[in-house]
Amino acid sequence: MSMLGLALVATLSVAPEDEAFVVTPAPAAEAAPAPAASVEVTVAPPVAPPPAVAPAPVVVVTPAPAPAPAPPMAPPVRFEAPRKPLGGFGLLAASSTIFIIGLSAQISTAAAQANYCTNWERNGFNTAHGCFYVTEPWHAHAGTGYAFGSAMVMTSIGASALGKYDAWHSVYGDGRTRNARARVGAGVALVGLSIGAFVAEAFMLRREFDDFCTTVECEVDRRKLYYGLADAGALGMSAGFGLIAHGNSYRRHLARYGKFSQWSLSPQASPTSVGMGASLRF
Repeated sequence: MSMLGLALVATLSVAPEDEAFVVTPAPAAEAAPAPAASVEVTVAPPVAPPPAVAPAPVVVVTPAPAPAPAPPMAPPVRFEAPRKPLGGFGLLAASSTIFIIGLSAQISTAAAQANYCTNWERNGFNTAHGCFYVTEPWHAHAGTGYAFGSAMVMTSIGASALGKYDAWHSVYGDGRTRNARARVGAGVALVGLSIGAFVAEAFMLRREFDDFCTTVECEVDRRKLYYGLADAGALGMSAGFGLIAHGNSYRRHLARYGKFSQWSLSPQASPTSVGMGASLRF
């Protein structure tokens, strides 16, 4: 028994001395509490959450970068022919003019001498030979020789330029091949004949010391022969040197232009490169 029960029993069993016994009515029974209304709690089934919808991917359309411009193609290798050389026609024309001037001066002085010595007696000479000997136009001979020599040199230079000109045309122009060997052969022959003419003139001049003329006609005829041999020799030598120079120049430059026609180089450039292009012709 608990401590509370023991205390209650002690209280009820011991009555106070000065108070009468009092019967305390039992307390009325309390009405039973009305049953509480039952509340049915219906738990709704859990609603499944809607499936998570993944956000639609955002498509960002980025324009493709413009392709880098292709470097311009280098121009095709083009065969460039060498510049057409000069033909030397001016030199050839000048040499012909100088030769004609020298020849004209020789003929003029010879005619003037013959006209003067026709009257050799009246002009105070003992013989016709003496007149021609004293009045020999040495200055005219020197000028004529200078003119003939200049014509030879200018003809050789002009013919050499013409050979180069013809070689260019044989490769890049008309394509016609010149016979350089024949030209050289003809030139050598002319030079040989010219030397023969000069030698013959030298031998004939010796007659002036041993068997000189006594008449004007003889002197004039001899001088015609001397001048003819000298002029023919100068003309043949000038033409011979020209033919030799032309033939040699033609062969040399033909080989040179032939090499150029097989290989050629041309510069090429683009924004990204610089170089050279080569081409080969067959």
